[in-house]
Amino acid sequence: MAPIPHLRGAGSLLNAAIESTFGTSQAAASYSLRVESIEVSTGANRSQIRALGQGSKGFAGPTFVESQTASFTARIVAHYTVDGLATLLRWILWGTWGTTGSGPYTHALTTGSSRIGATMRFNTGTVVGSANDEAVTLVGATVFTASIRVSAPGLMTVEVSGEALSFSRSSTAHSLAAAATTETPVIHHHAGTLAWNSITARLNSFTLNINNALSAVYRLGDLGPGDFAPSGSRSIRLETELYAAGEAWATTQVTGTVSDAVISFTDGTSTLEFTVEGAQIADIVPDRITGPGAVVTPVIWTATETDALSVELVNANSTAEAA
Repeated sequence: MAPIPHLRGAGSLLNAAIESTFGTSQAAASYSLRVESIEVSTGANRSQIRALGQGSKGFAGPTFVESQTASFTARIVAHYTVDGLATLLRWILWGTWGTTGSGPYTHALTTGSSRIGATMRFNTGTVVGSANDEAVTLVGATVFTASIRVSAPGLMTVEVSGEALSFSRSSTAHSLAAAATTETPVIHHHAGTLAWNSITARLNSFTLNINNALSAVYRLGDLGPGDFAPSGSRSIRLETELYAAGEAWATTQVTGTVSDAVISFTDGTSTLEFTVEGAQIADIVPDRITGPGAVVTPVIWTATETDALSVELVNANSTAEAA
């Protein structure tokens, strides 16, 4: 019996190429990313034409295209090696990688000030039977928010959400480059302790939330957004659940103590390190005891310095990003 035609999510890949010129389509990257999940919404925002001359039955008339939009959310497993993690981080933070060393190499990234666009390509599924998938392309795809998280037990994931300037769909699937064949995921048990203000803490969960505070700008003559501009202040928030050991978290929240918060993940000679610059405990720290076991305390920091977040990636690759 022939299979019932359908699309499967298994095998789906995302290809994201940083654009040399923002909003201009970039050739596909030489590698693709495996995704845990991806959602892309493209289409027209329609509104009804409001007029007093309704039909005899009183129903509203036809609609018109107000604008076109393309939004995306994708979640990717983080790896130490060149599989797109470095590209994702640069796309999120608008930064530039610098490389030192001679193997293993140290790649350092700090935040930048100008938004970075990418050309995203993916197919809507893996074909089974005589089903038809579509090739979707987003140009000027820009990250509005991102979350980097890991909980015990589990893998680190990077989730990006944002919008694109334009989109296209085709009935001919993209021929995308393969994903990396070597699996080097960042796992919860690779984590060291969190260091802040001469305190070291063991974490149960770690989430970095990045908000680039962007919104679409619509201009006369544009069907889609003409650009993405700041709608507020960018922010970095480090949200943790940690095992309390008598540290004065509540006291330092009241006094407004500021210190860099640093945590590293290491597997052999590969390391991924995050530094939240000028981290200050943002929210009230509750003393929360719910049972006889270990006390887990939620502590949330916000970056207060200009660079906000720096990233260091150590691996065997001579460049942070693949060509």
